[in-house]
Amino acid sequence: MMLVITLLAGALAHAGKPEDCEPYWTKVAALNEQYETAHKQDSAVQLWKLLPTGKTLPPEGCQARIDSLDHLERAQDYRAKRILAGDKTAIQLSFRMLNVADGAFAERIDIDLGKIIVKHPDLFLLGLKSEYGDEFCSDGLLANLGEYDLSEKAKKAKLTERETALLSVKEGSLKKLRDLCVSRLKKLQNSK
Repeated sequence: MMLVITLLAGALAHAGKPEDCEPYWTKVAALNEQYETAHKQDSAVQLWKLLPTGKTLPPEGCQARIDSLDHLERAQDYRAKRILAGDKTAIQLSFRMLNVADGAFAERIDIDLGKIIVKHPDLFLLGLKSEYGDEFCSDGLLANLGEYDLSEKAKKAKLTERETALLSVKEGSLKKLRDLCVSRLKKLQNSK
């Protein structure tokens, strides 16, 4: 038993980069497990630091990455609750996860982060700026409502609500990004 713990600790200490497959993604899964089940904020911070800052393509056949991403996706319900509560760490972590997520998982993160625009527009902009700078505001984050049966009128009302919330942010360092996001929202509303 002690040998297994020692080996696992060694693997976690030398996780390396996403390209290193097994040790890296094993550590990602372990930190996510600690955050989700034991609600350890320091595990979330360590996970945030470990995840890549840009889109990363894994080596072919990296089963550990597939398993880890499956676990991260299953744990999104916990992060979503924390995001809606205004938990800055969960927000930052979710923005960072967009660098490794794809498909339905990335869409789910877009939806969860988009939901905070109305309730916590400042935290949305801070998280977005922290991860991508102030010259990127994706349509998916802004307009993916996760409600696919809404009428066009209802969609437009929700996007207008997001626009109004963003305009309420007065922080000078967020103005450029706020204006970019508002401009994107207006274009999205006018394209319907």
